[in-house]
Amino acid sequence: MIDFPALLRCILFALPALVAAGGAARGDSLGSFLPMAIPGFGVAPGVSARSRLHSGDFPVPLAPLASAGLEVFPRLAVDAGLDTAPGAGQGITAMGMVRPEVRLADPELGLAGFANAELDRYARDPAANANRVTAALGLALPFGPDRITLGAAHVSTAQTALGLAANGGAAPLDVTTDAGRIGLRLGFGAFDATARVWFGRDRVAAGGVGPAGFGSRAITRGQVALETADGAPLRELLLLRAGTTRYAGALPGSGFADSSSLAVLAGGVTGARALWRLRVVGGAERIRYAEGGPASGIAVVGDLALQWTPDPLIAVDLDLSRRAGADGGFGVPGSILTTERLGLAESYARDLLFTVDVAARQGRVSGHAATEADVTAGALWRLSRAVSFRPSASFALRHDLPGSAPHEARLMLSLVWTP
Repeated sequence: MIDFPALLRCILFALPALVAAGGAARGDSLGSFLPMAIPGFGVAPGVSARSRLHSGDFPVPLAPLASAGLEVFPRLAVDAGLDTAPGAGQGITAMGMVRPEVRLADPELGLAGFANAELDRYARDPAANANRVTAALGLALPFGPDRITLGAAHVSTAQTALGLAANGGAAPLDVTTDAGRIGLRLGFGAFDATARVWFGRDRVAAGGVGPAGFGSRAITRGQVALETADGAPLRELLLLRAGTTRYAGALPGSGFADSSSLAVLAGGVTGARALWRLRVVGGAERIRYAEGGPASGIAVVGDLALQWTPDPLIAVDLDLSRRAGADGGFGVPGSILTTERLGLAESYARDLLFTVDVAARQGRVSGHAATEADVTAGALWRLSRAVSFRPSASFALRHDLPGSAPHEARLMLSLVWTP
């Protein structure tokens, strides 16, 4: 029987300790906006130095509510720095960010919630200013020895995703997302079965930089996974996925069209406590597009993840993925989106953590092969339990990515207060 209160509390705070502060949001997935603790929206982070912070460093819940069983954790981050190219053709500018946040948890109910706001301001490029508001709530319910997860989220943000600014606009587009998740996990002795359904609606406001190609997009996805039970060094996986995408207000010739997809994947994953962790999944996905959309066809898809954690304070992880256009994000329906990421984390002491991330993405935008690669290095220095100092530096290279400069560097200093 899973200890849900302990699991919820562990996951809620065992999050990547450093998030590179940046300007206008790029092609982030919904899961990247939310703590992994929100049931239904992700899985616990990999075994890494960033997920092994000492429990004594966890924030302390507000006392008046904690006594009633509800744990509330406020947080405030203030960032300042320089951005050499916040928009295509723009020069270097100072920028600042303010990020108030609150998390809540009820360990007995298996409830987790999250809400935050991000206010980005650029001194010399007001067009790049962006606001983001995020709210999510999730519930993990025991179902005998198994569990049911329910989640709902709302995100209002500004995006310059890979291909989203395909009409050449330098400013981010306003994007609003509402999403829900339902999951059921059942154990059958020799294997575990997981069924998930997730759905969402994205609405895009052009914001004066040209049409995005559509007004809104509704996505429904379902997945059934069979996984051999714990015990073997390598657990075998079988995944069946299906989904539909519906566009409202799509412009003729924009390349956006309704679609349906069906995928079959198989692979394996090692145990969560292994020194070396491996996940290999591959298969094929069949996508059918409506008239006016990209050509229908079958694509090879899959992902490879490798993690090495020689001790509790050092971690190296590599992630490679290949996705068909149905899940490729804004701007690239019908094409393949590939991503590669290498991350390193090392903590020389409980109060000092260093991280390096190298990531690259490739897809087709407006008929051209577009690429984006970035390197981010940072540190987290705990001045006290409540205050941490987080410097970071990043550099991005882009090719044929409309609305973005070919080179961009950022230097950021962040101060985070967690009372």
